[in-house]
Amino acid sequence: MYIRIEKNTHVNQNTNKMKKIIKLVYVIVLPLLVITLDIMLFTTGKWEYFMDKGSPEFFTVMGILHFCAIGAALSFGVLMEKTKLFPYQVKGSAEAIFAVGFGWTDKKLHLVLPFYIVEFSWKKKKVNKDLNTMYSSKLS
Repeated sequence: MYIRIEKNTHVNQNTNKMKKIIKLVYVIVLPLLVITLDIMLFTTGKWEYFMDKGSPEFFTVMGILHFCAIGAALSFGVLMEKTKLFPYQVKGSAEAIFAVGFGWTDKKLHLVLPFYIVEFSWKKKKVNKDLNTMYSSKLS
């Protein structure tokens, strides 16, 4: 006689999703927001206003904001190294080629840019019907 033991994979899947969301926010979104803030200050002319006024509070707040954004991006990127945001791998190589285009091979997409080739590759997911169950050893 075998005893059927249900694994709680739903909780593991939700945990992995939360890890991906946290890494996405701290490693990608937060630095992009800081860069966007800098661009907005430069394009609207507010940066020159604060530079001429010489406001130490503004420079302190902007310095702390940039320091925290860079620190969070680096620390979360290192601490969550095994959490993959995208289901593919990206490889790049410099080549002596001047072209623009893309190509498709078996499970790989090649993006050809002038003097650089980017390769996106991924593995096909295996479908297992009994993924949520595990059988224990035979009981006597």
